[in-house]
Amino acid sequence: MDRKEIADKIRQSIIDKDKELIVDTVDKLTDSITRFYAFDIALKAEYSELSREVTFNPKGVKFNYKNTSLIVLLNQEDYKITVSKKTADDETVLDEIVANNGKLTCHDGEFNIDEVDDYLAKCFATLLD
Repeated sequence: MDRKEIADKIRQSIIDKDKELIVDTVDKLTDSITRFYAFDIALKAEYSELSREVTFNPKGVKFNYKNTSLIVLLNQEDYKITVSKKTADDETVLDEIVANNGKLTCHDGEFNIDEVDDYLAKCFATLLD
C-alpha cells in the first residue's frame, strides 16, 4: 500500500459522515453570505452600517446590517449550526440545522443543501423587520 491508500483507509475507519456534512453545510452557508455581501449588494465603498465577519473558532459568519446581525455558527461540541438574529437588545435563534444519519434537518423539516441561497434569503429578510 502506498501513502495515499493508507491515508484513505485511516480516514474511512474514523470518519463521522454527519460531522463532515454539518461542517460542509456551514462552509456553504458562509460562502453564500460572502457572495451576497460581495456580489449581490456589491457596494463600491465601505459603510459602517454593513459588514461581514468570517470566524474560524467557532466556525461561522456574522452579517451586520445597521444595528442587527445575522449570525451563523457551528457548535463544535454537538455539531449543530445555529442561525440567530441579534439586535442591541435581544438575540433570537431563528433556526438550528443538524445532521443525523446523513440527512440535514432544521425547524421546517429537511434542510436541502442545494437551496442554501433561498434559505438565507428568508433569514436576510428578518434583518429588515
